[in-house]
Amino acid sequence: MPISSYTSMGFNNFCVLRIHSDFIDQKQLEHSLLKAQTYEGKKYDWLLIFHLFWLYLTGSRKVKEAGDWDNSWICSELIAVPLWEHGEFRFTDNIPVTNIVPGDIRKSDRIFLVMGNDVL
Repeated sequence: MPISSYTSMGFNNFCVLRIHSDFIDQKQLEHSLLKAQTYEGKKYDWLLIFHLFWLYLTGSRKVKEAGDWDNSWICSELIAVPLWEHGEFRFTDNIPVTNIVPGDIRKSDRIFLVMGNDVL
């Protein structure tokens, strides 16, 4: 979707983030885009969402990795996992890569806000 479709809704509905160039290179970006394309047509991973929620409730999201099912995905998984696979990039050192959620990405000191407002 073009960003203009979100801007017409108002800046409180989204934010565009970018990773600081000190933390990522072009090959990592290309790998991430190619990996994300392999998930096209796959279902949303509600089981992973529930598992992450359970880990959060039990206080173990920072130490125990959530399960991963290759036939489905969540949005932050499409970003965090490929960046880790090709260059060991992490949004935070405090949470396993497979447990990253959008709030972790937004709070990371390795990204900056390009457009929109803080929505989290």
